Amino acid sequence: MHIHRRRALALCCASLMPISRLARGQDKAWPMQRPIRLLVGFPPGGSIDALGRVLAEKLAQRLGATVLVENRTGAAGMLAAEEASRQPADGYTLLLTPGGPVLEKPPVDVFDDKSFTQIARLSESPVVIAVPASARYARLAQLLEAGRSGAESISYASSGIGSIQHLVGEMIAQSSGAKLHHVPYRGGGQAISDLVAGHIPLGMLGAAPLLPHIQSGRIRALAVSSATRLGSLPQVPTLKESGIDVVAASWTGLAGPKNLPAPIVARLVQEAHAIMAQAEVRARLEPLGLISAPMDGPQFVAFARADRDQQLRIVRDRKIVLQ
Repeated sequence: MHIHRRRALALCCASLMPISRLARGQDKAWPMQRPIRLLVGFPPGGSIDALGRVLAEKLAQRLGATVLVENRTGAAGMLAAEEASRQPADGYTLLLTPGGPVLEKPPVDVFDDKSFTQIARLSESPVVIAVPASARYARLAQLLEAGRSGAESISYASSGIGSIQHLVGEMIAQSSGAKLHHVPYRGGGQAISDLVAGHIPLGMLGAAPLLPHIQSGRIRALAVSSATRLGSLPQVPTLKESGIDVVAASWTGLAGPKNLPAPIVARLVQEAHAIMAQAEVRARLEPLGLISAPMDGPQFVAFARADRDQQLRIVRDRKIVLQ
């Protein structure tokens, strides 16, 4: 009898072993089950993609997991946002969220709690107010005084209607009373070429593509639109330092699908803040015109909504027709 009982018990234990091993395999804690996808809505080579790759590298090191950047380009980042919104809330799909351009009714609202979980703001990138090297203006105040007193307005280039560059130009015009005429370009490349050549007298453009031309002396930077000076342009004052009460910048954040579990959100907030505080990370981002500016989810959402309200207010005040 004892022999039969022992054999039955052994067979029972043997039959349970595969189930227990399978259960342990299915019960692995996040993020060890599979690679984390970090969706970036812009092509490789740009500053947002570069930020994504730095973040993926550092997250992988700190989490002990695999983090893969996946570029889903198109519709100003909306295709990546749509893809992220359709994924399960398991922490294995994350999204870099850019701050602009402003739209009255965006096709995908990344601050809609029904579709997304906001995790943290990572960085911001100011607009650089610049003139050709041949311009007679050494300071922004001189240019704006010419715009106030002259019979004609001063034309300025931006990367497109509704872009943060466009809106900063309108904020400066409203704050200073200067006559500034917006000339939208399809992206910043041709705008910079025309600025270098002196075909347009003023540019409101992103820092990263302007930096080589500022450093070479082909373009003169008069101010930056952020609250603090840009590390790669320490000699260039902010708009506030130049007497213009305007602070605005494009920014990039980290989000996930709706209902992301609170422990995963908390861990990602902790890691994002730690990563963005690293001196090495800051040094890698500065040449891209990016300022490390971490902010957690609730603060981030409040900031982003206030930022959008500010932008829509200038759109209404200046009667801008958005595309």
